[in-house]
Amino acid sequence: MRLTNNQILSISITAAILLTANLLFFQNGTIGIVGILAYFAGLTMIIKKTAKKEIESLPLIFGFSTLLSFLIIALSITYYVYAINSAVSIIILWLPVIIAGWRLLNITARAPLPFAIKKIFAKENLWPAIILVAESALFFNVFVQRTSDLLKSPWQALDPEFFLLYTGATVAIITVNYFGKYNWIKYALTSIHLFLTYGIAAIIYPLGYGIDGFIHRAAENYILENGFITPKQPFYIGQYGLVVWLKHLTALPLFYLDVFLVPVLAAVTLPATIGATLEKTFGIAKKYGISLAFFVPFIFFINLNLTTPHNLGILFLIITLGAILTHISGYLPRSAPLGLAAATLAIHPLIGTPLLIFTILAILAKKFQSNKTAFAAI
Repeated sequence: MRLTNNQILSISITAAILLTANLLFFQNGTIGIVGILAYFAGLTMIIKKTAKKEIESLPLIFGFSTLLSFLIIALSITYYVYAINSAVSIIILWLPVIIAGWRLLNITARAPLPFAIKKIFAKENLWPAIILVAESALFFNVFVQRTSDLLKSPWQALDPEFFLLYTGATVAIITVNYFGKYNWIKYALTSIHLFLTYGIAAIIYPLGYGIDGFIHRAAENYILENGFITPKQPFYIGQYGLVVWLKHLTALPLFYLDVFLVPVLAAVTLPATIGATLEKTFGIAKKYGISLAFFVPFIFFINLNLTTPHNLGILFLIITLGAILTHISGYLPRSAPLGLAAATLAIHPLIGTPLLIFTILAILAKKFQSNKTAFAAI
């Protein structure tokens, strides 16, 4: 199925209308989830379709990351200048729709974005169907083990059968990724399994996990009620603003938006970011690259199972490094890594400051090398 430009724009506008109505009238979590998913999907496709001609193969994940960066930066600036309230949330909700819609309506005809949707239970998708059953069993196992008791680790609440099934599902997903062409099913399976890996603590602990999370949620609740915290400090507003904005628009409990923010974003962005970066930079097929996302949880100093500004900043650091490599390879505009680095600065200055400096130096180095090559050819 192919979506036309008008259809994609209609999805984005409808989603924005739905979220606006939900903020003002309905305050319904189901409407909020449907609206925010359609909003990000529609605008991500528009960003890809409106990319410059020399970047026609722009990876879709960087379109999503660009949109997320824009929202974080806009919310952070607004916070410092004024406050984050319902009116501001609506304005920032519509800004990307207006900008992207204007760009989409003014570009020359481009090839429509293909949606190669196949039936999940077709013969060639038998293994993905089996894996989905295994994932459902794993999630059920985690959910029934929810506890308010003190545990050194959420893994202590799980039985040996869970780890056997988890290992089997991991091997099966990597095997399915290896054989055949890359498609949305393989990406979805990888993301679901990665979310299970990072979301275990958030699911098992219904009251929240880690003291840092309680502190940051208290700040987010205060901004939700008052619009800002005085004195206004240049710390963590990238996360606070995004969570409060999502709360305004989706009407979902702020607790769940905060607790699941980093696990969900990590599950969505890491497979696609790593796969796209390796493909565009080193020529490694995406079907191999997405499986490498499973190695990230084993890096002991990268903790993406808990939502804090530090962990969100680390996630954006990984995405930004991928964007820098992809830009150097000529598949991304320099605005993509710059925007991601600026968003990281808004989330956590101690991570974002050196990252922004590194990003600027990398862009200047690429530009200098290009000028040097052009000069040598004269």
